[in-house]
Amino acid sequence: MTSAVHGQFDEGYTEASHPRVHGLTFTGPIALKMNAPRILIILLTCGALSAPFQASARSGSCAAGWPAHSVAFENDILYPDVQSKADPTIHVLINGKVAKMMLDTGAQAHYLWDASLLDEAPSLDSEKTYAHISSADARKVRATLADAKGNRKRQEFLLVSDSILAAYGYAGVLSPQTLADDSAFIIDLEKNCFFTSAPFEIRSDSDLDVRKGTSIANPYRLMMIPIGLDDREFPMLVDTGASDTSIFAALVEFKPKGQNAPGAIDAFGAEVPKGERMRIVDLKINGETFRARPVIPWPVRKDKQGFENYGFIGMDILKDRVIYYDGARHEFTLLTRRYP
Repeated sequence: MTSAVHGQFDEGYTEASHPRVHGLTFTGPIALKMNAPRILIILLTCGALSAPFQASARSGSCAAGWPAHSVAFENDILYPDVQSKADPTIHVLINGKVAKMMLDTGAQAHYLWDASLLDEAPSLDSEKTYAHISSADARKVRATLADAKGNRKRQEFLLVSDSILAAYGYAGVLSPQTLADDSAFIIDLEKNCFFTSAPFEIRSDSDLDVRKGTSIANPYRLMMIPIGLDDREFPMLVDTGASDTSIFAALVEFKPKGQNAPGAIDAFGAEVPKGERMRIVDLKINGETFRARPVIPWPVRKDKQGFENYGFIGMDILKDRVIYYDGARHEFTLLTRRYP
């Protein structure tokens, strides 16, 4: 394992097994989904199993080899399962204390539930934060976020009282869009790291397949992009917090059926109605066609605040690829390394 915070974790660091996350999707402002069958299996064996987080060994800076400048933050990415790369996890310092966080492009803000990390009192006023079925009150609070290289930024978090993820050692969720603000970021899901920096230009060459596209402006700072399906385009969320891709059920109702779709519970423990069988579809992202992909039929296309979203592009598609995102300039680029 590559240490995410030097001097805090050594090569022998392991954590108790925890469930593979079906999705961490914060839409209007938050909807988290977890795969219920996988949760049940892990809960029954928790305490008997111990699985190390895995990532490819990497030396030097994540920004090495990219024409990036003014790198403001960078971190390694770890996974409970290096094959699926579900649940991308980072270890950072929050107010000087090590915190295990989910790296989630489906989040519109940073979220915390471990109040022991705070160095100031949260606001007295609260706002409602929604999971898929249930909801909770959240209060704003600021904290200093730091990486292993000494980069630090004072950031705003939404503090909630608890989450089902707390049982698996997570202190919260980190939103890369919020961290980057008006800058750009790379999430390298092949070399297992990410960084924020000033925007830069990426060009195709013999070693890199570059698929450039645009993102869709929205009031929630979400990574929304147009996805091609049956010669039409629909707005969907790029969601590293989702292990599986989901699409609004009405769009895929008559597609060939696959295996049974997983059930789910939301962030606060409420059960989401069990889905039907998965559907097999062809998707197009930035001009690249992903053929015969199994997707979960998702029951709704609007959240509780009326935000329209037709699906979630999960780690089953994103893993081993590179995401370049510049929200201020509405640039979304999907990259794949070429090898001889």
